[in-house]
Amino acid sequence: MSYCRFSSDNWKSDVYCYKDVYGGYVTQVAGRRYTVDFPPMPDSGAPGEEWMRGYRAHLDAVAAAELRPIGLACDGQAFLDATLDDLLTRLLDLQRMGYHVPESALKEIRAEIGGET
Repeated sequence: MSYCRFSSDNWKSDVYCYKDVYGGYVTQVAGRRYTVDFPPMPDSGAPGEEWMRGYRAHLDAVAAAELRPIGLACDGQAFLDATLDDLLTRLLDLQRMGYHVPESALKEIRAEIGGET
């Protein structure tokens, strides 16, 4: 199960976080990020052809976009945290450093550990 992927927040996430099958929680930090805003994914309730046009436009924009180095201290690193509390602390530290951490991931982790949502 992942809390967020690099594609989260319309490809703005700098972290990929998931529960490791051997225990603990993995955070992979991107070394590069997209420098453009992508068209949003189409609404799932859109008619079939309209949805496909929007989906193709989104994929084409991602494929054509350039990735640039982030330039922060943890670029390209991976971390293993033993607990959800440790994972939350890690993500908040990365966020303070300037990495984009999706709020939805922080909210989900807080909910799991019984903290604020």
